[in-house]
Amino acid sequence: MKKTVTTLSLLLALVIGLQAQDWNGVPIPANPPSGMTWELNPVSDSFNYESNSSSLNPEFTKRWNELYINGFSGPSNTSYHKDHTWITNGNLNIHGAWDNNIPLIYTGCISSKEPLVYPMYMEARVKQAGCMLANNIWMISEDEFEELDMLESYPNIQEGREYFDKRIHLSHHTFIRDPFTDYQPRDEEGVFGTWYMEDGRETWRGDYFTIGVYWVDPHHAEYYINGKLVRTIKSNEHSFTAPDGSLSQHTTSFDAIDKYGYTGGTGLSKPQHIIINMEQQSWLSDQNVFPTREDLDDANNRNLFLVDWIRVYDAVPIGGNVPVTGVDIDAPQTVFIRPGETIDLSFNIIPSNATRQIVTWSVSNSAIAKVNGLGQVTGLSNGTIGAVVKTFDGGFEDSVVVRVEGEPIGTPDETIPVEGVSISPRGAILEVGDTTTLTAGVIPFNATIKSVVWSSSNPNAATVSNLGNIIAVAEGSSTITATTLDGNKTDQVTITVTDSGPGPGPDPIEVTGVSVSPANVTLDQGQTSTLSATVAPNNATNKAVSWSSNNTNVATVNNNGVVTAVSAGTATVTTTTTDGGFTATTTVTVNGNNPPPPPPPSGDDIVIEAETFTNTGGTFDDASAGGPGLGVNATANNINYVNSGDFAEYTINVGTAGEYNITYQI
Repeated sequence: MKKTVTTLSLLLALVIGLQAQDWNGVPIPANPPSGMTWELNPVSDSFNYESNSSSLNPEFTKRWNELYINGFSGPSNTSYHKDHTWITNGNLNIHGAWDNNIPLIYTGCISSKEPLVYPMYMEARVKQAGCMLANNIWMISEDEFEELDMLESYPNIQEGREYFDKRIHLSHHTFIRDPFTDYQPRDEEGVFGTWYMEDGRETWRGDYFTIGVYWVDPHHAEYYINGKLVRTIKSNEHSFTAPDGSLSQHTTSFDAIDKYGYTGGTGLSKPQHIIINMEQQSWLSDQNVFPTREDLDDANNRNLFLVDWIRVYDAVPIGGNVPVTGVDIDAPQTVFIRPGETIDLSFNIIPSNATRQIVTWSVSNSAIAKVNGLGQVTGLSNGTIGAVVKTFDGGFEDSVVVRVEGEPIGTPDETIPVEGVSISPRGAILEVGDTTTLTAGVIPFNATIKSVVWSSSNPNAATVSNLGNIIAVAEGSSTITATTLDGNKTDQVTITVTDSGPGPGPDPIEVTGVSVSPANVTLDQGQTSTLSATVAPNNATNKAVSWSSNNTNVATVNNNGVVTAVSAGTATVTTTTTDGGFTATTTVTVNGNNPPPPPPPSGDDIVIEAETFTNTGGTFDDASAGGPGLGVNATANNINYVNSGDFAEYTINVGTAGEYNITYQI
């Protein structure tokens, strides 16, 4: 059996090698750990085939999923869409386009079917778009708590955005999802070198270049551009190549990989999927920075992000892998802890010399207990859960029962002190009269007293309320400070106010068009139908419309767009915008027969479109992540920002009593 496995591995390596001609001769700039060698991972792709959403090539489907790893449809005004990804001429094409009617940007996105683990090296040869959308190649864990970015950049030709055109963002993130809290290394956090640039280079658009990341271990990552090491980040030290080519080295008293301990000390330890996409990110939308219509016009050739190839190498022992055959938790079948108490669950990989001794931990009910990547289980409330360890190699599992019972550890008046505070977004450029909201994330997230006090250094330029709401008053700048009541910890951001037009407030947003749906309606005499008018852009100041019928003997329409069929014939119903006088029409055909008899008591269909809800709500506020707050968000043809506990309500019309099939289209 062992001989057969070895033969298959060699055949697999041969097949991959035959498909990997594009990067042949391009040296791997990173050295594998001592005693190990690089082995090509099957996700590596030279994209030397044709593929699109209507005809997926087998070479694509064995490696990649269309869209994101879960149902997330994109941040802010982004909507990931299958039709905006294709492979042709030896390149993966990620395409961006504005919606015709609403402020929504459709982009391409793909994700790897299999996750990757350290130690590994990933590198791609890319040619970026030039449309102010983020061009991304990154990785994220399935639970979205850990993220390692290889490429994130914002190449563009917009005047005043040259800062982004000259730089590439090299970073990673650790998260808490409830409440949403994000750590990434940056100058304000005491970790430098996130934005990479080179003296003499004004843009990263137009030319192909290579970019790579070496995931050495959970506490060590390295970044490479055009085969050169440009950034290293470890637990307590980091370095980067300055624009003049010199090496800038720094040390920290904290863990630069996970400064606030969001991973529980495990760092970037979880298996991660590759994501390749473009997107309009929330922090840019918050500052009203978007690609223009010209940016995303196909004729201008600025809206395509091209990936020539992507290669991934796993570090394996020179003598070959020793596979995992099992895992065993070194604990009784049932363990007991109190709320607030933590227990370490140790485990044994079988055999002990297996190559990939990487595991993930999970609990069956995170409201009763939580677990980190080290197997440390902390009781939260009384109840019983299962704690499961799973090996990355082979997917072997073992579990124990954890019973949380008894009085909580600590006294009722025990408090968790505040250690710091972080404001997001990290500043804004506003026009006079504009508003925005800042959020202060108290650290740690479970601190007892989370209250902060807001202040403005220059209220004449910008004011701030006790909820972090900013109002741009006059041209100038102001430093906004959040100070915690517990510990007097502070963080600051700068608000810049510009005044490009007359008047104390922003100019109204004019209507540019209107559409009506449906475009055609057929009714029997006496029947009614409701038409819907959509004013463009979605944030137009005056969205008022009026309705009219050119033949009221055939069909009438009221101020709410409700059409009533009067007699046989054809009528044109027109909606007209109050601002600008833009029009759109619907053709109404009325049959000569009377209304049909009531439907039979069974077999009828009622179709509900997910985005046509009348009310929504939930328990998780996702506004800080770009969502609507409580509940789901409606786009032109779907819903997104769907969290556990969200609900949506719909109104349906039932003509008569009976049995109906309800189809919910999401």
